[in-house]
Amino acid sequence: MSLADVADDFGVSGAHLARCFRAETGLSVNPFIVQQKIDVEKSLLCNTNRDVREISNAMAFSSPAYFGKVFRWQTSMTPTQFRLTHW
Repeated sequence: MSLADVADDFGVSGAHLARCFRAETGLSVNPFIVQQKIDVEKSLLCNTNRDVREISNAMAFSSPAYFGKVFRWQTSMTPTQFRLTHW
């Protein structure tokens, strides 16, 4: 699903939807989605025994390495470090 798809569903332009979204949340759409994904991933790391690779795939990251990079950028820890400190 893309921003354009959602905007079409609401009958507005993608740019208008993006402006409204940012005004309401303080974030643009992509950083918001990443933040939401990281929150789900944190929960999965803490509450399941799922492998980091499985979580990466489930959250639709292009690769486990990219997942690790984004996770570390958001949390200052690798997924494995996060799991060990929050288990």
